[in-house]
Amino acid sequence: MGGATQANAGLYKNNAAIKKTEASNQWNYFQSKSTKQSLAEVSRDLSPEDKKTKYQNKIDRYEKEKGEIKAVADKLEAQATWDKQSDEQMHQHHRWAQATTVLQVAIWPPSPC
Repeated sequence: MGGATQANAGLYKNNAAIKKTEASNQWNYFQSKSTKQSLAEVSRDLSPEDKKTKYQNKIDRYEKEKGEIKAVADKLEAQATWDKQSDEQMHQHHRWAQATTVLQVAIWPPSPC
């Protein structure tokens, strides 16, 4: 049981790390859209009137895309709940390890025959 709980703890921790990495990737994607949006805003502000609509359309598109990306990132972060399960499994593992140690101490030294 001690080995099983330790393996489960590692599995849960690994799953949490995967979800957190996926969420981080989404936040990086969100940041790239923010940067593009900022550049489009500067371009809009510095361009002649006949080109402002083109940049405003890009700004609106980036804002919409950022909202969609944010929703995905938030969902992935919410799914990264395995850290708590990992901690619980490690706690159980420690109890099993302590029980095994007590058992080994209880049977040592061998009784003389």
